Formats: sequence, C-alpha cells, structure tokens
Amino acid sequence: MASKTCASCNSARHALADLTGTSISNVTRWTAYAKRDWFDWIACRKELQG
Repeated sequence: MASKTCASCNSARHALADLTGTSISNVTRWTAYAKRDWFDWIACRKELQG
C-alpha cells in the first residue's frame, strides 16, 4: 500500500476523534496501543457515510 500523506493521516485522526468524542492526541495514543493502522478503515467509513 502506498504511504499516506500527513494531510490524509491528520484527516483520519480528526475523523476518529469526532467519531469517538476524544482528542487527536488520545486517538494517536490509542492507535499505537492497538498496534494497527486504523486510518484506512476510517477513510472508508467516512467515504461510505458521504
């Protein structure tokens, strides 16, 4: 998979923060704890929701 730009990662972080009602720094820590990149999933969900 191609590497993501900082802008797309930031957009995904903002989207996840909005969905979960938490801060971007908390989202960043959470993804590190989960040991998985969730940004693709968030981007797909956001795209499906329009």
